[in-house]
Amino acid sequence: MDSNGELFTNRAAVFEQIGRIREVPRGTLLSGSDAYWLKKGVCALTCVNAGGKEYSFLYFEEGMLFGFVPVLERYYAINGMGRVNSSKFFSGFLTKTDCVIVDIPAQISLKQVRSNPQIRSAVMRAATLNLVNMLTHSMVLSALPVAARVCYLLLEFAPEKPPYVLPQFLSYDEIATHLDMHVITVTKIFRALFANGILEKKGRQRVVVDPDRLLAIVNLEQELEYRKIGCLLREGSAGVMLRTGHGSSTFSRVSLPLLGIQKSLRFVKRPASSVWASCRGTGESRRMYFFSPVLAQTRVSPCSVH
Repeated sequence: MDSNGELFTNRAAVFEQIGRIREVPRGTLLSGSDAYWLKKGVCALTCVNAGGKEYSFLYFEEGMLFGFVPVLERYYAINGMGRVNSSKFFSGFLTKTDCVIVDIPAQISLKQVRSNPQIRSAVMRAATLNLVNMLTHSMVLSALPVAARVCYLLLEFAPEKPPYVLPQFLSYDEIATHLDMHVITVTKIFRALFANGILEKKGRQRVVVDPDRLLAIVNLEQELEYRKIGCLLREGSAGVMLRTGHGSSTFSRVSLPLLGIQKSLRFVKRPASSVWASCRGTGESRRMYFFSPVLAQTRVSPCSVH
């Protein structure tokens, strides 16, 4: 066993002595009164934004301790700082996957922090790690362009060894709210990553096939051009509704198989028209619907499925 494995095992043994092991299904909101050590899975500290939407602020992965801030506040006699009570914005800890946790009641945590140097050291290490993660997240939001933000998050959650399968909970909406972006922007970035061979789909899984290029984008050594991909049809869709800023007086429809397009299309627009598209339906009955008085200005070219 390597040093990291030994450290994980030792911490597990320490926390299991003072807490109880629980198996918690995905989507469970954990009590904010206890501290938790995550033995398996992913949890998130969730917040509520100004619009009332809940989003993941900070993620916790296997081997991390969280929920101990109230214990430290009591240990160091901190009665709140500043005029704004930031705790009202946090809604709790939400399991993003099926998890195995060690649940440590607050009173036991406080007692152990005071009397057990090993527990106190683990809590201070966790506090430092969480601070570093929060500062990194702030830097990512403020300093990186949107495509680099997404690539950074994908690298964070990609396994250390191949195959680099991304977790299912990282939906476009999850990524968009966590990175303070619009979900349409995230969708376009993913389409560009698929189109450039950086990601690929294997069944229902999304796999990183070129982590070096992801890292190059994060380091701003390469730029991912995602804006020029006007629209790709989603797999299983029947057709596309396309319109321009000139109105929708002209209507025609074309069967997708006639164009040699099986599951997706790329719309290449000329400067004169602004193209928007959506899609509907399934199977061979798929149809493409054009709404445009200047249909001749818009060219359609096949592209691969993403």
